[in-house]
Amino acid sequence: MDGTAAPTQQGLSLLELIIALALGAALSAGVIECCLMLRQADRVQRALADMQQSARFIHALLQDELRRAGNFGCDALAPPLHPDTWLRAPLPSALQAGAGIAGWEATNTGPATPIDSNPTLAPIDTDTPGAWRSSGKQILATSAALPHTDILQLWGSDAATANAPVLSFNAGISPLLSLGAVALDSGDFITVSDCTTLTLLQVCRISAPAGQPPRRNLTLGGDCKPGNRNLTDLTLAPGSEVSKLNSTLYYLSKRGRRPANPPALFRRTLRDDGTLGTPEELVEGVASLQLRYSEHSPDDAGHGVDHYVTADRVSNWHKVISVHVALLLQSLEDQLVRVPQPYDFNALRYDGTPGNGPLPTDHRLRRTFEFTLALPHRLERTTMNETQRQHGE
Repeated sequence: MDGTAAPTQQGLSLLELIIALALGAALSAGVIECCLMLRQADRVQRALADMQQSARFIHALLQDELRRAGNFGCDALAPPLHPDTWLRAPLPSALQAGAGIAGWEATNTGPATPIDSNPTLAPIDTDTPGAWRSSGKQILATSAALPHTDILQLWGSDAATANAPVLSFNAGISPLLSLGAVALDSGDFITVSDCTTLTLLQVCRISAPAGQPPRRNLTLGGDCKPGNRNLTDLTLAPGSEVSKLNSTLYYLSKRGRRPANPPALFRRTLRDDGTLGTPEELVEGVASLQLRYSEHSPDDAGHGVDHYVTADRVSNWHKVISVHVALLLQSLEDQLVRVPQPYDFNALRYDGTPGNGPLPTDHRLRRTFEFTLALPHRLERTTMNETQRQHGE
């Protein structure tokens, strides 16, 4: 022996290094898996929250619109009025106010009937023969709508310009209607009601004469589009209520009519030429809209809101007092669930089993929302009529 000490080991052995790398890889994989699960859960929660928020927005929007639908500025207890139009023919469909509400039922989409809500569906023109039906006489303005989804159109007074009293009316060569200071513009359409008659007119020009209190003079001639007919025989009593007419069409479509875009709720509103304006996208991810209507009948129990029919079965749109809305919303993102998810909509289960609707082919989330909205002024009139009938008045 030479008395030299054996060298001591420095660092890790190969086996220890391999074990350390394996443990690190396993730990990293676990952390990554946890992060992916948390990210996926966050995507799901955000999608659910977005759908919930979309449903709330649509509920609030339609509730506000239906509050004014068919209400043309007259007392709710007055009998229903049929607009007497003094506008020049032909009358655009957007001005055929009728009962203030009209619907169109998509063919073969009644309750418990399978509805095709494929995300790649392309919009079609609403004048496609046999695609939509209605019991009313209103003409459906041509739009690009998703097939198998219902359509709703509403007419009513504008909240900001409702119930302005008539100060004076001159039906001469240049008919002039005087009001107080009211927010109207040239080209607006107005209704004038004395709770006995309802007159539909167009404002061609507006002037603001000097003096107090402030006034607005509305020229109701024929030099605007569509313009008014000869108003020589028209009488408007002082104190009659003037309101700006609103008309809104609600339907589902896709941006640019491209099938790859998400389905969405659209609306078109009344323009100053009497037609409906450019489509406005409101809410993305609305895959289906199904509507049913309740009519008041004196023979019904209560106020007749327990029986709902589709738009092609409404007997009298003036008697519609509430609307049942069924929405099918889908997530904008795909790949949110591992396997296609079944859902329930419009009284039918969509799970692919015989007798039910087809199971989705994608991996989106879907949720259904249902609510019933009333036409308040008609409910008030119904309640009063019921009370008078019960007391023999």
